[in-house]
Amino acid sequence: QIGQAVMNMSDINYQSLGGAIATSTHGTGRELGSMSSYVKGIRLLTPAGEVIDCDENSNADLLRAGMTSLGSFGVISRLRFQNRESHRLHQQEWLATTDEILEETEKMARENQQFELFPIPNSNRTIVVTTNEAQPGAQDIIEDDPYGILELRDAFNAIDWVPGIRDWVYDKGMDMAFPEIKHRIGASYNVLAHPRNVRFAEMEYTVPAEQGVACLRDVLATIEEKMPELVFPLEYRYVKADDSLIGMFSQRDGCSISVHQFMDEPGWENTLAAIEPVFHQYQGRPHWGKWHSMQGADLARLYPRWQEFHRIRRELDPTGRMLNPYMEKLFAG
Repeated sequence: QIGQAVMNMSDINYQSLGGAIATSTHGTGRELGSMSSYVKGIRLLTPAGEVIDCDENSNADLLRAGMTSLGSFGVISRLRFQNRESHRLHQQEWLATTDEILEETEKMARENQQFELFPIPNSNRTIVVTTNEAQPGAQDIIEDDPYGILELRDAFNAIDWVPGIRDWVYDKGMDMAFPEIKHRIGASYNVLAHPRNVRFAEMEYTVPAEQGVACLRDVLATIEEKMPELVFPLEYRYVKADDSLIGMFSQRDGCSISVHQFMDEPGWENTLAAIEPVFHQYQGRPHWGKWHSMQGADLARLYPRWQEFHRIRRELDPTGRMLNPYMEKLFAG
């Protein structure tokens, strides 16, 4: 209503702003940060009942710690966000050969405001998505197919029994179903956010940006070797470094790679756990709002300012009133 828009956002918009920054929720864009990186001020209600205002001129260390804190510092009652003017975006989406597009990722990320991939496991196809400013006067096009992922699973299962040529049939079937570029044009918040009506579990790790392609290749190879039945597309995105203490992009540009499995598939935890060690080989940092098995000392090795974060947390909450059993385990050690 006041002609403002957030700088960047994730592809779902169901979270509260407080929850989004608490977990460093992000979209994609080589020169764009996570939502936490655009926090310029917070008002914090501490467990002791204090009200603390933080910005770059007052309590700056608390601001950097609090912009991604998992809610462990207290309650954030007010945010000041760095926004930009309202704007319209043009998103283009097409199917490409995975091996070929992975040779072009650096160029694609550099030449587009936002760039991401949805590599399809057990195939040599990936969905490519680029997003840039819309041309003036371009007509709005917003079409969603929130159940398309179920159609992909049905198609895979229908040919899974074909010996020897399953992969070829699967790839050619996707080529026929996705023959041209799809366009999505409109207000930024309508273009970036998509409905998600199919329940799934997700694991996401952020590795150093320059190691993203190598890590993705290893993840895809692991899936092909250990879980030839996995069909849910991965997600591959770039995000700019920030100065948070324990955000996934703290002090380094990141490449975030997400792995998904349908919630109605038995043993989805085992699927994610089998892939997780690949991310550990690349100094991967787990997304705070998604499934992972890391805790304590293992996490401390990934964040140079881990101890500084916990010093501030203990000063604000010496008795651990803001911690739940999950965070007690996460922060142990």
